[in-house]
Amino acid sequence: MVMPTIRFSFAALLCIILYTILHPTYNTLMIFAAILIHEAGHIAAIGIIGGKIERIDITPFGLIIRRSRLISSYTNDFFVYISGPALNFVFALAFLPCLSALDNPLSLFAFQNLSFGLLNLLPVSSLDGGRAIESLILINHDEEAARRCTKILSAVVLLCAWIAAIYFLLFTGSGISIFLFSFWLLLSVFMK
Repeated sequence: MVMPTIRFSFAALLCIILYTILHPTYNTLMIFAAILIHEAGHIAAIGIIGGKIERIDITPFGLIIRRSRLISSYTNDFFVYISGPALNFVFALAFLPCLSALDNPLSLFAFQNLSFGLLNLLPVSSLDGGRAIESLILINHDEEAARRCTKILSAVVLLCAWIAAIYFLLFTGSGISIFLFSFWLLLSVFMK
């Protein structure tokens, strides 16, 4: 078995170090664990369908797994995209009994896995949910129609999230992270 090339950007390393310094809590550890579990789900699915991972890029915005397209189909793509959130949900359910004690690090682990899985299932083209929807549309439609449909869906979902974030900012004084995250995702949809 040939190991894939792993590329680690300096910006990603800097973001990880800064986040860890600014938030030295169990929460940070649980977020990183949920991310690794999520990506392990994608990697396992690629192995199950007989795919080959060529390269893994570690960026400030997550991991990008580059795989060979030789045996892929749209249903296989759907399976790969959905497997990351699915594994997050499996871990969230496994640690669900720990949620009774909210100060328990394992309850935080269950919550982070649930949150990360749900976030990635948003129907946004740069997230797993959007890619999964696009792969389902591609089963019966051409690439242009699928991309147009997911772009419109992404824009509507992100515009709603951005408006909600503005509301929270104006009326509660919080929500800056949702505001910035939804704005960044909205830009990423139109920059493609």
